[in-house]
Parts: sequence; C-alpha cells; structure tokens
Amino acid sequence: MSMTNFVIIFFFILSFSTTALADDKAFCESTGIETVKLPIDNFTILEMLQNREFDPCKVKALPPKNKKELCNMKAQDFQSLLCSQEGMMGFENNKGLFGLPTGVCWWHSQFHRLATYQTYYNPEKKKLNPDVPSDKKELKKIFNDIIRKRGPVEIPGYTSLNDFTKDPKIKKLLQKRLQVWMAEDSFLKMQWYKGLTVPENYSKKSTKYYNKGRSSYMFPPMGKKYEQDMIKIATQENEKKEFDSEQLRQEALSIKRKSIKDKIKKDDQKYIERLRDNYMGLGSKEKIDKKVNKIISKAENSYKRKVYNTEENEIKAKEKSLSHQQKEIETLFSEVNEKNKISYITVQNTGIVAHASIVFDAKKILDKKTGKNIYEFKVQDSNYQKDHYSKNKGMNNKKPYSRLRYIDGKWYLDKNGKSNFNYQSMNIKVHHSKQLKELNKLFQKECNSEIFQ
Repeated sequence: MSMTNFVIIFFFILSFSTTALADDKAFCESTGIETVKLPIDNFTILEMLQNREFDPCKVKALPPKNKKELCNMKAQDFQSLLCSQEGMMGFENNKGLFGLPTGVCWWHSQFHRLATYQTYYNPEKKKLNPDVPSDKKELKKIFNDIIRKRGPVEIPGYTSLNDFTKDPKIKKLLQKRLQVWMAEDSFLKMQWYKGLTVPENYSKKSTKYYNKGRSSYMFPPMGKKYEQDMIKIATQENEKKEFDSEQLRQEALSIKRKSIKDKIKKDDQKYIERLRDNYMGLGSKEKIDKKVNKIISKAENSYKRKVYNTEENEIKAKEKSLSHQQKEIETLFSEVNEKNKISYITVQNTGIVAHASIVFDAKKILDKKTGKNIYEFKVQDSNYQKDHYSKNKGMNNKKPYSRLRYIDGKWYLDKNGKSNFNYQSMNIKVHHSKQLKELNKLFQKECNSEIFQ
C-alpha cells in the first residue's frame, strides 16, 4: 500500500470515528477526538503513528514509599521518575579506579537504572550513618543488593534517590563502591571489551579533520605523510579550477605547495615549543628532547594508522558507519518508545567507548523540508546530575535531563533540556544487557507481576 493511499484511508477512518462518537455518548466521556482539527498534514499523521501517546515528562511519578507502591509501578512510571529532580543521582560521574580521570560513568549509569527499578524510600526511619560500623555495613549491603539485583531495597531516612545519593557521606561511600564495581568488570569479567567492539572505521578520520585540528594545535607534528596528503588535496582542488593556461595552473599549484609546507613547518615549531615549555624544569635538555621526540614519533604512526588512504575508502567507511548507526538508532527507539524500557547506551568517539547514559524517552520528528526522521531521546547523563540541576542555585529554567538528537547521520546534544543543541562527533552503542530480564524475574518473584509485558 502506498503512503498516499494509507493517508487517505486514515483520514476516512478518523472522520467516520468522529461522527460516530459524537452521536453515541455511551463511549468514554472524553475521547479527545472532538479537539482534532481536520485536515491534519501528512507529517503530523506519521508522527502520531510512530510515537506513543505517553510523555514521561507530562506525568508526575513520585518515588515509592514502600514495597507495595514499588510493586504497583508500571514500566512507564519508572521512565517518568527519570524526568524529575527526585529521579536524578545526587552526584555526577567522578574519578575512576586509582583516581584516574576516566571516571566511572558506565557504573554510575548502571547503578542509576538499577536503583530506579528496585528502591523505595522511608523518610520516617532513621538514616544510616557511614561513620558507625554497623550502619556502614548495612549501607554496603544496600549498594550490593541494588547492584546484584536483590531488590526490592528499602532506603531509610530519605525521600528519593537524589536525596539519598547527594548526602556527602553516602556519596563518598557509593563512589568507592562504583570504583570497586569498575575493577570487578574491568579486570575480572573483561566487560570493557564489549564497549570496544565497534566498527574499525569509527576510529578513522579524514586528512581534512587533522588539518582543522592543526590550526588549533590539537595535534603534534604528523610527519611526511601528512604533508603529502595535504599537497594531494590541494592538487585535486587545483584540477577542478579553471585557468587560462596550464602554466598558470602549475604556478598556482607551486605557490600552494610552498604555502602548505611553510604552514606545516610553522605549526610544528609552535607545537614543539609549547611541548618543551610543559616539560621545562623536569629534566635535562637531552631528557626533554627524548620525551618530545617520542611524542612526535607516536603522532606520526597514529596518523598513518588512522587516516583514510583514499577518498573512496572514506566514502565506503562512512556509508558502513551510517548503516550500522541507523540500526542502533532503530533498536534504541524500539526499546524506549515501544517497549517502555530504560535503555543503557555508551557513546563512542574515535573508536573507544568514552561515556555512558541511560535513555528514558524517545520520539521521531519528521523534517518537513526533507521528509526524513529526526530522532530525539531524553537522557539521564552521568556527567549532568546534581550540580547540573539545582533549585537552590536559581537554575529552575534548566530541565532535569539532557537530550540527544540524531539528524541525517549526525548527533546533537542539549545538556540543559532547553533546545540548545550542539553538534557532537560521536556514535552510540545500545547494550542488550541481561539486567532488565533479571529485573523482570525479580518482580515476578517479589511482586507477582512483571515490569515489561
């Protein structure tokens, strides 16, 4: 069936239903159909068909106060919790194992999701004090029960996940537990490897990308191959231009080649000077030279490995990336929008997993100019938590979540939820963990019900 025929049939059914319901008051008192103004354009109809009616941010879900309230919650209620300040973590992604700046975002996000599904809060009970050995032991058990999916878990003395985890003493103890969890997964279970299984071409860049980086001194000297590639690009651009004679073409190309060589030499010298300044006072001149040369050698080898050999290879690789990414997008949309799950993703940049987030809402928006879908996702990003959204700091205009948009192969981030989207050079990976299946079994056992039908 063509899209045109489908739209005509849909209009007919909608019109018929409106008339029938107007004549028969035996149906629901408020159908909402009377408020629909016809005709509706094709784009609006397609958006209605592709997106669920439920909007988690238009439904107020309160943190459960007891086991019964938790057991009565539906899948969409948990998504709504993540749209409120109460559903946020009380601290942001922080230092990783051994104090490394890599952070614990994978484990911060996973704990966030697991706690959302498994915890209820009893503010009437006394808080546990980490400074008291018996209380500290009980708090560690609470963390472990959440991580090992042994809920439901009662949190005494607090009103919500945000209230619980923003307590400085709780934060400190939980941060240590996340670091231990990181060590367990990284060294014992090798879970980090799953995040690295991405298409090889995600790590590769074009020569033009490196050229932009050089202008801001992002990259150290990259050797003879980089110079040759830049001259090759200039030669290709020269061939596309019109000249009165071949002699003028060659003269222009010669000037351009010299300009490229001079610029590369100048940029290299500036970078090396800055590099030496950073090492100043950390050893003899010979020792500093050795360190600088080592960095330059690594940069040259890295460039050779990570640059596309030909424009044709670059085009093929990008097509492969887009195809792979589109499948991930459709999977994420289905998980969140159709199955009402809180999904777990990692953001990939330059071939490695750099960051993790949980996704609780998804919708498609049709671009009327191109007819293509824009995918939009509401996200709880571990980098934008307690300090990112605080009523006490006059930040009421900021939303308690972030948003990601995928438009024609490119990602955009709005970290404040305020429609201020900025381009992000990244791809995502949806993780099909066993966590949600195990949580479903847990609810069957403890609540005689399922979260996901």
